[in-house]
Amino acid sequence: MLIALSLFLPYFLGLGCIILFTIPGLQKDSPLDGPGIARLLATLLLSGILLHYTLVLLLEKLGLSLAIGSVLSLAGLFRAYLVLRIQAVRPRAFSWVLAGSILYVTILFALYILFDPLSAWDARSIWFFHGKIIFYNQSLSQSAGWNDQSFGWSHVFYPKLVPVLAAQFAYAGGFWNEYLPKASLLALLVPALMAFLAFFRSFRISFLYVILMLFMGLGQWLWNGYVDGYFALYTGLTSLFFGRWLVSRDNGDLIAGVAFLGVAVNLKNEGLFFALTVSSCMLAVRFVRARTAPAEAGSLGPGFWVFTALTALGMVLWSWKKHLWGLSTHVPMELARVPLRLSEGAFGTIVDALILREGVATACIVFLVALGIVKAFRLPISPAVWVPLLTSLAYGLGICLIYLGTPYDLPWHLGTSASRTMLPVLQGIFCATFVLMQELERNDTPENVKIEPKTKPRRG
Repeated sequence: MLIALSLFLPYFLGLGCIILFTIPGLQKDSPLDGPGIARLLATLLLSGILLHYTLVLLLEKLGLSLAIGSVLSLAGLFRAYLVLRIQAVRPRAFSWVLAGSILYVTILFALYILFDPLSAWDARSIWFFHGKIIFYNQSLSQSAGWNDQSFGWSHVFYPKLVPVLAAQFAYAGGFWNEYLPKASLLALLVPALMAFLAFFRSFRISFLYVILMLFMGLGQWLWNGYVDGYFALYTGLTSLFFGRWLVSRDNGDLIAGVAFLGVAVNLKNEGLFFALTVSSCMLAVRFVRARTAPAEAGSLGPGFWVFTALTALGMVLWSWKKHLWGLSTHVPMELARVPLRLSEGAFGTIVDALILREGVATACIVFLVALGIVKAFRLPISPAVWVPLLTSLAYGLGICLIYLGTPYDLPWHLGTSASRTMLPVLQGIFCATFVLMQELERNDTPENVKIEPKTKPRRG
């Protein structure tokens, strides 16, 4: 058990190095200051997680995947050592106080994750039940009986990233229980924490706000075994990186955003809808920005597209396996029901449940207050604000449409899922507010304050 917990970070880090330090031109311009190091580490860890998931989907056997993955991980670490040594890369200043704070948050959540047993229904009957099947079958193969009708209640067509990680931790530890497989959640939490360091400037209100809203606000969703909290966390970070890329033109931000999006689409089926939404909103904001204030064209070489394809490979392989195994994806929506529910006044019920009760209205008010302050000071609004905000609103509209077409009893469906489905919407609004607060703080720094020169009094 201790080996499984102590070696998972170097293992995923090495696998990530195979990708990022092997694909030509992928990391040529990455800064190695504190935020740059944090962003690079987060991208490496996520790339490693996605590569391991792909290996399991390709090879099916847990033991074989882990053995080959270990060899690749060692090769990746050695490759990274050579690259850093040959290029004489010397990381610049790094805040050890900040690193210690993040370590404290990691340990705090690790205590809840590892010492709180699985008890929530979806955690036990879907995500970790699938992991249990993979563990006892020692593989992600059709021989486990995924197409057995008796498993229908468990939504076996759901993505298998978290179940594979849970099964792999249990395999490395040598047993399955209600605690050790939850280390898969810790493996997803660490890269997210590292990613927030990439947005750190100083210990000011904006950073405290984003930590409280995105981590403390998610609370139990990060340790109770549900995937929804991590899906919301990763969608929020995706939109943050994509939004900042529109301003910075730093391809490291775009690569990090693709890595987080790659994990999001492999967490839940809603990830595909989110990928379409965030890509459309980013392109729309970029188009408007290009018309009003043309920016330097960022060069996206073939290495970026190879990396993007690799992050999507796990989702493609799982879709292919579902087709081969005869697992149909059930979408809880029937368009024919939408007009009927609208005529029955269901839209008001949905708005009350999703917008008012789940805190979306409050989050929007906080955003509007921050926006009003920015406008009052006549400060420019960064395009990085609009990517998370528009993505959040578009995604929320899609969720409302699903509820309008649900074949289930609407009050029951809302009561059992509204608190989870609104998490990505909330995180998107929180992220947009965070960017606004950072812009206010940026313009509040001494170098941006204009001091009028004193005029000498005339001698009369």
